[in-house]
Amino acid sequence: MNPASNLDQLIRISSDPIASRLPQQISQTGGKFIPGDLGLLLNTKNGFLAFESALHVFASVDTDTAQGIPYWNGSRGWSIYDDLDLSGYTFFAQDIFGFPYAISDKGIVCKFDPESGLMKAHSGSLEEWAGVILEKYNYETGWQVVHEWQIKNHPIDFTYRLLPQKPFIIGGEFKAENMKAIPSSQVAITYFHLYKQVKDIPDGTSIEINDWI
Repeated sequence: MNPASNLDQLIRISSDPIASRLPQQISQTGGKFIPGDLGLLLNTKNGFLAFESALHVFASVDTDTAQGIPYWNGSRGWSIYDDLDLSGYTFFAQDIFGFPYAISDKGIVCKFDPESGLMKAHSGSLEEWAGVILEKYNYETGWQVVHEWQIKNHPIDFTYRLLPQKPFIIGGEFKAENMKAIPSSQVAITYFHLYKQVKDIPDGTSIEINDWI
């Protein structure tokens, strides 16, 4: 018997699907092309949560309660960063802090830092990405932070993410005490307002952040 793939293992430990499984392979949704491996993943389980909701893999469609791939790749999602060329990426997942993962047209997985606007290479494939998530789930998803936050506050699902009350880019800590639950629908616009304030500020410069959480 062949060992289970990293994606199979991630699917096995995750929640029930967020949206109904589609009968045919997904190639396009909401006008957004979905690379083949991601389409296969979503046909197996169409969106899910893992690691106490720290990891959220988007469904291929928007539902009444969860924003899916069409939302996150549209004007209310990460396309709001209109001074960046993100057209070659499909955003498909996010960690507990709302930092999203994207897969390029060439199948390379990257992670987007919405505070700085930097897209950083992460993995050579979706399978490799799943392996890194499984091996380093705390670092990759923020599991420890959301675990501690939920003990002190209330359960979190895909409708909320935890954003830093003091942004990471100005020294905010990755600790539960620094987190505030924000509706997922507000994550991209909230980070975008921060990004516009800090993007042209030289390193080491003091800055006062306005209209943050």
